Amino acid sequence: MHIVDHIAEHHRVTSWTIKRDLDKEALIQQRLEAAQEYFRQALTEFDQTHSHHTDMAAAYPHAQAAVAQAMGNAVIADPFAA
Repeated sequence: MHIVDHIAEHHRVTSWTIKRDLDKEALIQQRLEAAQEYFRQALTEFDQTHSHHTDMAAAYPHAQAAVAQAMGNAVIADPFAA
């Protein structure tokens, strides 16, 4: 049980309405995609610059898979989509 007697009634919030802004969501998606592209370019450049070092993908296959999964799954999903 949650006790809220110490909070004045007019300060208690029990619900609110959130209005979606599809223009802002689209901008967030664009920025996410730009950030992903930048990250890919940075990884490629690092790999090319440090190609004389141990193959990190071979040394750490689980890390490579986690990064690839995160890069591929980073999208804004519509929580209200059926």
